[in-house]
Order: sequence, then structure tokens, then C-alpha cells
Amino acid sequence: MEFAYKDRHLHFVGVGGVSMSGLIRIARRLGARVTGSDRTDSDALRALQKEGYAVYVGHDPKVAAECDLLVYTSAVAPDDPERKAAEYQMERSVLLGEIAALYPTVIAVAGTHGKTTVSGMIASILLEAGVPFTAHIGGTVRGEKSGTYIGGDRVFLTEACEYRRHFLQLRPTVGVVTNVEHDHPDCYPAIDDVYRAFEAFGKQSRAVVTEDKRLICALAHTNTSTYLPTCIRTGQNGDKTTRLEDGKTIPIELNVWGDFNVKNAAFAIRVATLLGIDDAHIAKGLKRYRGVERRQETVGTLKGMPLISDYAHHPTEISALTQAATARYGRIAVVFEPHTYSRTQALLTEFGTCFHAECVYLLPTYAAREEKVEGVEEALLEAICVQNKTCADKTTTLRYLGELPRGYYGAILFVGAGSIHTFAKQVAALEQK
Repeated sequence: MEFAYKDRHLHFVGVGGVSMSGLIRIARRLGARVTGSDRTDSDALRALQKEGYAVYVGHDPKVAAECDLLVYTSAVAPDDPERKAAEYQMERSVLLGEIAALYPTVIAVAGTHGKTTVSGMIASILLEAGVPFTAHIGGTVRGEKSGTYIGGDRVFLTEACEYRRHFLQLRPTVGVVTNVEHDHPDCYPAIDDVYRAFEAFGKQSRAVVTEDKRLICALAHTNTSTYLPTCIRTGQNGDKTTRLEDGKTIPIELNVWGDFNVKNAAFAIRVATLLGIDDAHIAKGLKRYRGVERRQETVGTLKGMPLISDYAHHPTEISALTQAATARYGRIAVVFEPHTYSRTQALLTEFGTCFHAECVYLLPTYAAREEKVEGVEEALLEAICVQNKTCADKTTTLRYLGELPRGYYGAILFVGAGSIHTFAKQVAALEQK
């Protein structure tokens, strides 16, 4: 492999993000000289500093002006001081595509939900099977230092994000599409727009693993598509054991809960089978997998109640998570931080019915790349079909939670893709006082 930017200076703006922190590691491994910056401090940025990377908080246009190429994320505006200072620039998905093209086998996991979990499961199987691979995953797998694996040049495993059609920079050997739903309404006005993007992704893949019938039909004459339910059937056996069949029975132990994780495991098995990995290594890899940070992550307890943080931020994800949590823990409460105003407005009806919980604490919206839109939280609160609900800031919600009787809920879920994980840890800290 010969990286086009070997021995050249790449500067990463927004390096505290999970995707960028992975890219800077891979770029350095491929021989580039790297630096990075982010507007805010974070665990990811501090981890890079501890590993010896020259990354910092804030802006230094001089560093940007001297680099050979500046790599930025969609969240970094064109008027960013470092972007304005750099002569040559590239959006991060373009660099990801160039890196992936260096590998003979590319596994790209796309879909509205489940990308990180399926990618983590595949990585665990590859590790057990001893396959030399490099991985770029959008979350830290528990027991690992990050979501980046740099272990060889045979396989490149990556998440494939549909936002602004970024995944069309990839030409996968195997493209996985876990599901297709209307999301990112700021760039996909309707579900047909979403499907057109995923169909284009599928046409760029040599083989596609999916269970979406519309995609199967659209791709029937362009590549090899695997219609998942015809290959793998699932069944429960006790709390953790799942049997998945792919021509023959394979006993599988999963250490993550919920029917959606059974399906995620089925996608990972299909990909591993296409790579020629045997059943024994598949089973060991899935048993090894302990989940990803911010997915079903227990961050502590409050008055004997488990506090569970989860990245779910789309109605379908929230519905699946809260139904599974109710089956597991009984009575639950959900603290929800909406992620972007456009998503809430576009999916308001779906958000109204997705919370399978006794109580919902609604926090202010995490705006991300958007400007504040007045009245969104109030409209969402009115739409939510749960009898016990409240809309309040974090300070007030913290007080409400602190006033709960001991053991009142089987669990409290902290749900969202923004700052909710930090808030969950704040609540857990109440137990120490």
C-alpha cells in the first residue's frame, strides 16, 4: 500500500470527533505527518494527546497555513479560522474513501441504525479469526482503547455514513445496509431521497448484505444481494444465548440484550461467512463482543436504580431500546435529549409514540450544526403519549431525579446523541454524595 500523503503534513480540524480521531490515527500509521485541533476539549482529544499526537484546543491559523492538506468535518464551517488559512482542503469522507481504496477488501456498514454495533461485532470476529485488518468504527468497543483497529492490510472495515451522501466516497467489496428509514431531513427531504442514496451505495458495492426488499429489487441486476432472512433465522434460548442458522445451526452467546442486537449479530455473521471465516471463530468473536460505549452502557446507579446511557436518537431506535429495556428491567424512566431541531420537526408524530416508559424527562434540544428553533421542545412534549412527562433544563431534571424514591424504577435510561452521556454521569455522581 502506498498512501498518497505519506511524509506529508495533514491537519485535522474537528479531531475530537470519533470519526476524525480514528482517521488521524490511521493516517499516521500510513506514514503521514499529522496535527489536529478542535474547538472544545474532549476525552477523545485528550486520549490522542496521551498517545503523543500534536493536537490542541482552539485555532492556530499558522499551523493550518503550513500544512499540505487540511481535513475537516461537516460541522466545521467555511469561515473557520483554520479553514480560511489553509490552501488545500478535503472533507473527511473523501479522505476516508481514499484510505479505503488502498485495501483489497473493504467492508462498509451503512444503515439508519445499528452501524456501530454491527461494525464492532465484525471487528470482534476478525480479531478472533486472526484476520489482518484495519477498522474505522464510530464508537469505542468496550475493552478496547478506541474504535480504531490498526492490525493489517488485508481488510478495511468502516462505518458508511449516509449524511450528505458521504458514503458514496466508498467502493465496498461488501456493503451492509442494516435498514433504511427517513433521517437527516436537513439533506433528505423525503424517504425516496434516502432510498436513492442507498441504492447508489449498493450499486457501488460488489455484494450487498441487507434485508430491505426495496433495495433487493433495485440492486437485483447490478450486484450480488443477500436477503438476510432467507439465510439466517433467530431464536432465543435463555437470557443471553441466541441460535442463528446459516445452512446449519450455530450456537451463539451474546452479551448484549434486545432483539435488535440479535439482528445485528445476524448481519455480522453473514459478512463473516462471505469472508470465509469458520463458525467457531464467529461464535467466539460474538461472545467476545461486550458492546460499544454509549450503547446500553451502565454508567452507575442512583438509589439502587441502574443508569443506562444509549446513543439512540431516532424514533425507531428509541422504540426498540425502550421496549427491550422494559422487558428486561420492568418499570423504566427515560431522560431524552432531542438531537437537532430538523429531525424532531420532521419526525414529530413518530417521536410521540416511541417511548415505552412510565415517565419521560425531556431536555432541551442538542442543536449540533443547527440554529435554535423556538417551540420545538414544547411541541414534542405535547406529542409524547406518556402520562408522566416533563420538559425542563438539566439542573431541574437533576433535582427531580434526586427526589425519586429508592428503587422506584427498574432502570433510568439516558437517551440521545448529544451531551446526554455526560449528564448521565452527573446523575451517577449523586450516589457518591
